[in-house]
Amino acid sequence: MANTSRSSGSIGPFLVASSILGACFAPIISLDASKSIVGYICLSVELVSAIAILYGCISICKDRDNWIKQKRRSSVTTIKVAVLWILGITQCSLYIIYGILHQNCGELYQVLLLSQREGQYCFIYVAYTFLQIGFISYCSHFVFIDFWKIKYIISLLAISNMVKWMEANVFSIFVKTTSDISKYYDLMQNCTYIKENHLKSVFQLTDMLLPPFLMEFNILATMLIISLAFSKTNKMADTSDSHIAISSDSNVPEDQQNSIPLTSRAKLFTIVFGTILNAPFLAYGVLFTASSHLLENVINEWILSIVVAKLIIFLLILTAFYLLHKKLAISIESHRLNFNGVALILCSSAVSVTGLVSSLFPESRNVSLITFHTWFNVFYITYQTIFILLGRSVVIIRGSRGVVVVFRVILILLISYNTLYWMKDSLFFQRSIENDIRENLIRLIFFVLYPFVSFYRFQSVMELIPFYSKLCAVNPCYYN
Repeated sequence: MANTSRSSGSIGPFLVASSILGACFAPIISLDASKSIVGYICLSVELVSAIAILYGCISICKDRDNWIKQKRRSSVTTIKVAVLWILGITQCSLYIIYGILHQNCGELYQVLLLSQREGQYCFIYVAYTFLQIGFISYCSHFVFIDFWKIKYIISLLAISNMVKWMEANVFSIFVKTTSDISKYYDLMQNCTYIKENHLKSVFQLTDMLLPPFLMEFNILATMLIISLAFSKTNKMADTSDSHIAISSDSNVPEDQQNSIPLTSRAKLFTIVFGTILNAPFLAYGVLFTASSHLLENVINEWILSIVVAKLIIFLLILTAFYLLHKKLAISIESHRLNFNGVALILCSSAVSVTGLVSSLFPESRNVSLITFHTWFNVFYITYQTIFILLGRSVVIIRGSRGVVVVFRVILILLISYNTLYWMKDSLFFQRSIENDIRENLIRLIFFVLYPFVSFYRFQSVMELIPFYSKLCAVNPCYYN
């Protein structure tokens, strides 16, 4: 009976969360639902989540020993929280601008089925966003006791972010797409408030940047919150900093405990080669911002450049595997996969499925190129995921100075490539779906898969950073 009760307590919050999310999903995903109903659903979920946060803060302060198991230190979690703050502050600033424009040009927003309530609601959402970020920042420093109350709080926070993400994306991608988008821009740019205050560029910038930042904030917040629920011990919660104790040696003189710096030649090579590899993303941003039709004219050339870049990245990963097993003396520690590791594997499948959908329903005329890119991408993503997971368990014992420098260069290139890939998808995914001429079902598939794709890109960077730190932490006296 005790085991049954404990099992029910651990599963119960997630069953309740899935039920609430399912109940919210139907009216949000239905394009026939009125905007006011959908808006009030999101507002209600956020108010309940805010009450849960306040209850959690008060309870933790009053009875800390019954909530917190131990402190934890994780450089990766610190980086994620910092990125969450950047995304949160940026989206709140854009949301306030959006609210001001809405209040002064509200009657013109009817083309998107928006009501006057939306301008007032944005300020409530801003307050809730900062409350949520503060709570996540505080909780990220601790491992909590397996307690049903903290799981219910975490479940409510995850639901609020998922519901907000669904609402923002459904209406941005589908409602705006089914409206006359040219009429929408003409009406808004001809608004008296915008014309008199010369805010045309401000409106365009807000309309372009708010959905991406809103989307990425909700994805990252959801993943961070869920990872808190699956943190059991400090070792399982995050192993990213464990290499610091393993790689250092107290017997090494202090004057020899400096990591080997990259040479000037290595830095120059990294900058030049990294710029070439990431040039397709920079070109995509410039072309898409200038004119989506201009990008359509060179889409085959752009896909070809992406294929070439991925071929090079794939060769770099194979080179890294070779250096690990043939040129470096390493040991493999046995670590149980935590939530982020399991999520990385699952999300890598979503990346492959996204490419498969694009291959089966191509928008470009060059079907053979898209097909090759799709199936090669499967191998590329698989090897990169294996390499990243291997990096979690590798401890470097010794190796030559030149090999380690080459390995660090490879990791820098992988980090920069995945970072810019994530930024490209974040900024232009929604606008590309708005301009997509394929059926709503295809766009809905991309809409559902995108959070997993985005998390894979971002989490790949987060996993590669501690791998790079391992190479920086190895003392020079260990090298041949």
